[in-house]
Amino acid sequence: MNKKKTNAKNKALDTDQETANELIAEVKKEPLIPTSSKNNEEIASKLEYDLSRNPHIVSSLLKVSVADGNAYVKGKVHSLNSKQSIDEVIKGYPEIKNIVNETIIALS
Repeated sequence: MNKKKTNAKNKALDTDQETANELIAEVKKEPLIPTSSKNNEEIASKLEYDLSRNPHIVSSLLKVSVADGNAYVKGKVHSLNSKQSIDEVIKGYPEIKNIVNETIIALS
């Protein structure tokens, strides 16, 4: 085989490998099994429990829901530290990809 054909073949193989690597990376990002509403409810319940155990958070003032890898938190907190603590607790859940913390800091 001449050098031109060998170089062209190697280039094609490199391109194929890059494409394969990109596809593998995309597959790893997306769950293969869609998240069920029951699974979302279980995650939300666990989140509520973990939030209730944090001394900086008054969990009874919060509403937590989970959908499609997103955690939604609404309600009131007493400080910026409390609001940040919510995010830190949620970051401990690998199944949560995004946090939507819509809590309001209500002093008093």
